[in-house]
Amino acid sequence: MDAALLSTLLASLAALHASPPPPWHSTARGALRRLAPGLRPRQLGLVMCSLAKLRAPLPPFWLDLLAGRAGELLGAARPARAPLRAAGRVTLPVPPAPALPAQHPFSDADLAAVVWSMPHLAHPNQRAWAGGHAPLLRTIAAATLPRLGRMALPQLVQLVVGFSRLGFHPGLQWVKSHQNACAAQYERIDQVNRARLREAYRGILDK
Repeated sequence: MDAALLSTLLASLAALHASPPPPWHSTARGALRRLAPGLRPRQLGLVMCSLAKLRAPLPPFWLDLLAGRAGELLGAARPARAPLRAAGRVTLPVPPAPALPAQHPFSDADLAAVVWSMPHLAHPNQRAWAGGHAPLLRTIAAATLPRLGRMALPQLVQLVVGFSRLGFHPGLQWVKSHQNACAAQYERIDQVNRARLREAYRGILDK
């Protein structure tokens, strides 16, 4: 099985709300371990989002593997492996933005899917996981900041919900730019997404 087939298969199962048996998950993890280093941005977004929707049982190593691939595609430095810390909010604002390629390879939809999936795959240790991967999250915040003003609403919601559930503060400039982007599309935001946005902002801004 190649990466394109695996990502499409996972996306199809997630769309069908399927519940594959444990042996299937074991086989899929074996294929994923082999293919993860070569996943393209679209494939990575599909794989992570689909695994989150399937509630696939993934040990921390697997999320580290997938997040590491996201970092490689973004040109982010790979963080040192850190032990799990006591759960707590990661509230430090983003420092000066890391240097990024002029054009990173992710589409808005693919990178938003990666961020949205992270707290689901890291459950129940979302905040501890985020604390150990803050450099990657800061890189993602820096990569998405200049795109927020032209980003589609579903991606705006996925990004802020993902950051909030990780307990990660993407920086006040990012939050303000995100709020302005949502305000520009306010008339198109339904009640469900308005509630999601309010909850996400509270999760990020409440100290």
